[in-house]
Amino acid sequence: MRTAPAKPAVLAALLLLLGSAAAGPATASALADPTAPNPRGQRGAQGMADAGLTWTRVTENRREAVINGIRVTEGDRLGGVRILRIRHGAVMIETASGRSTLRLQPSRIKQRP
Repeated sequence: MRTAPAKPAVLAALLLLLGSAAAGPATASALADPTAPNPRGQRGAQGMADAGLTWTRVTENRREAVINGIRVTEGDRLGGVRILRIRHGAVMIETASGRSTLRLQPSRIKQRP
């Protein structure tokens, strides 16, 4: 059985699709991943002014958070910082200079109105 030759428009569309697929990973790397740990966390816990609170989880049995990419619970020490209290969206910490509260940043993902 003989098949009909492909039309030039179909070939052009396939080439365009293949070309964009090959360029996909290079352009996708420029996009920020909203689920990735806070990049400021690479510096460690010495400067808590740069601390990045990624998420908190408060259940009946457990309170935990991720700060600078490290999972912590109440009472843990992270460098020179003591985790005092974990609440929904906030963590109270104590350093040599006093107490402060880390808060989750609002989501940057746009949603339809």
